[in-house]
Amino acid sequence: SRNAVETIVVDTAEKLAKKGMRELLQNGIEDLKKFLARDGIVCRYNKEQRVYVGWLVFQISACYQTIALSKKVSGEVLRVMKKPRKHHREYDSLRQDLTESESEWCEFLTEFSTEDVLRVFASTNLGERCRELAIRRLKSLLSDHTSNKERIEIRVMRLLQKDLVSRLKEEGLSENLFQVLGEVVVHVANELSSSEDDKWFDLWSYIATECKTEFKKAVYIFQCLTMMVDDDKDFMVPTIESLIPEISSRLKPEGDLLLVDESCWIAAFVGAFCVIIHLIEIRIETVKEVMCSMVDSVRELVERRLEVGFVMGAFQEVESIVKKQLKWYCTSEYRLVKGLLWRLDEIEDMEMESKDVLLRINTSLESGVYDALKDIPKSELDWLSKPEA
Repeated sequence: SRNAVETIVVDTAEKLAKKGMRELLQNGIEDLKKFLARDGIVCRYNKEQRVYVGWLVFQISACYQTIALSKKVSGEVLRVMKKPRKHHREYDSLRQDLTESESEWCEFLTEFSTEDVLRVFASTNLGERCRELAIRRLKSLLSDHTSNKERIEIRVMRLLQKDLVSRLKEEGLSENLFQVLGEVVVHVANELSSSEDDKWFDLWSYIATECKTEFKKAVYIFQCLTMMVDDDKDFMVPTIESLIPEISSRLKPEGDLLLVDESCWIAAFVGAFCVIIHLIEIRIETVKEVMCSMVDSVRELVERRLEVGFVMGAFQEVESIVKKQLKWYCTSEYRLVKGLLWRLDEIEDMEMESKDVLLRINTSLESGVYDALKDIPKSELDWLSKPEA
């Protein structure tokens, strides 16, 4: 049976094929081969990944040509995944993204231990491209550990932990580089939390301190960390208390809302969502205040016809977060998200595209939470009250 990704991709391919857009599908597969050739040098594909991608490409190809030709196309993709370094030279456009020397650098990095790859990234005298390839290699190693394809000792995780916060504080990191670094941090945080019950207080202290001067970076790390479930949420409270004034000042600034940068507003909205989802059991009044700020800020942007840039981006970010958090949602989280969606959906003159995102979030919520945990409030004013025992 298909998973959600397969369903979306194959259904779209079928629609394009029916409209006679065969060339678009062919170009898409060619672009995929180029991406796999480049990405495969940094992240080596295992058999399971090759089989999955090969099968997906076969299904796409079969939408517009014979089974025999589709098998041939799928085979071409599999050959690229098996020997990406060989095939990337065949694509002229890729040479601009990954030069011969960069390809050799990626191969060189595969010989390094996990902790040594981080040391390479920490070498600020290297060019940004070399550092980016190093941090992507580290992310790949940690991903393999998380999926049990590789094993990284806890001793090594401790070594990574020791240096990562200082790497986050490094000035001049590009947004792209910081995001990959953030993913590395979360891998390590998750491992230390699950295996050692280590809260990594220095990391939470980083968020509390940096949110005043590096707001977007601090919120990004915060939202990544809040994907993890932890029954003991009290240790987060000091950090959240530092975040709330910074979030509020961007959702409801003293001056004109137009003076707030679009990306900062989106970060504030996303940060606010992560705050309320983790405070719902312990700080109900704070949750009410933050939620009201979120809804009021969206309403003002809709009224001023600034919805497309600001609101749509924020809703899509929240949609992604909800999907990742769903596995640990219980009754309180379910009621909270339902209440937020209801309040946002009631805003007058909101674009249908924004409402569609809210509908998708609701669909994910309904399908991802066990029926036994769903508790619909008795009235519109009852979303944030404690569910009945």
